[in-house]
Amino acid sequence: NAFLATYTKEYFTNEQKIEAVDSITVDDMQDFIDNVFNSVFFTGFVHGNVDTNQSVDIAQIVNKYFDFKQLPNYNVDENNQALCVPKGLTIVQVEHEDEENLNHCIFHSYQLGSATDDVLNEVSYLFSNIVSDALFRDLRTTKQLGYIVWSGARSKYYTRYYRVIIQSSVQDPVYLQQQINLFFKEYRQVIADLTEETFDEFVKAAIAIKEQKLTTLNKESNRWWGEIISEEYRFNRIEENVEILKSLTKEDVLQFFDDHILDKSKTKEVSIHVYKRNYLNNDSIDKTVINPEELVDSRVPTILNLNSINEWKQQYDYYPNEPNETWDVTVDKHHHENLITSLDSFSNNSNNSNNSNNS
Repeated sequence: NAFLATYTKEYFTNEQKIEAVDSITVDDMQDFIDNVFNSVFFTGFVHGNVDTNQSVDIAQIVNKYFDFKQLPNYNVDENNQALCVPKGLTIVQVEHEDEENLNHCIFHSYQLGSATDDVLNEVSYLFSNIVSDALFRDLRTTKQLGYIVWSGARSKYYTRYYRVIIQSSVQDPVYLQQQINLFFKEYRQVIADLTEETFDEFVKAAIAIKEQKLTTLNKESNRWWGEIISEEYRFNRIEENVEILKSLTKEDVLQFFDDHILDKSKTKEVSIHVYKRNYLNNDSIDKTVINPEELVDSRVPTILNLNSINEWKQQYDYYPNEPNETWDVTVDKHHHENLITSLDSFSNNSNNSNNSNNS
């Protein structure tokens, strides 16, 4: 929740939601029911043992039942935009709501750039595959900082970021962050020393994960639906990504490592520090001191809490949402006919599913 509150344009805390629920009346609910489907943009996806005509019939049944009124145009909700995180380190301090939860947690993220940058996506994915096991061994097995130690790259709200998550009952978030930084400083040389053969094995392993066969109709549907709701419609995305992975070199990974993780004059870091209840204001507890020298190379971090996030975000811009187009509902039928053709063509060439048509 703290991560979404920091990264997204508008976010409501649980407390705000509870307050809103308490004020809702029966009349409010009835008014919502009467108007929720007044103006709707409808996108349908039918996957399985049906043909094109049957898929269109199903979509028409839904349209008829709900009697949608057309929107003048369609675009992605601007609230799904992600904050352009400023250079430096921003720490958001949060305390557990549950007094019985004695764990601390850190969610440390590096904003990398636009998720529409295919090369950035794949080099961050390869970096994650190279680093993840070593990071787990160092922070979980050797240093025993916590039961949960996890890292990886992800795309959300059309932005790409890399994050490290640790849940610990033995150390507070500041100490955990110091250990994350120490690991990365030492691990660059490990990557630099990789032989060509070892690096190629990492690439092959990353490609093998990408090319894993989808074993259920549900998994395949989720993949195609993701392409549809993102409005990118790149149903051959895996093949394109694999070609990028094959072209990457060790120098590409090191350059990514330097630019987005190590060079603190360039990095854009947000660190969510979750403390156990009544920890921050308890003077009797020996806490780890926030030392800028150990955290972010002498730069003083910005320290926020959930109440100060919105005011802080007002200083910065947001990544624009980047769907391929804004749809005009007057050309919706033609668009879906093209989409049907695209999915049918891809399905006929796919080894993941036999005799399935898509709409």
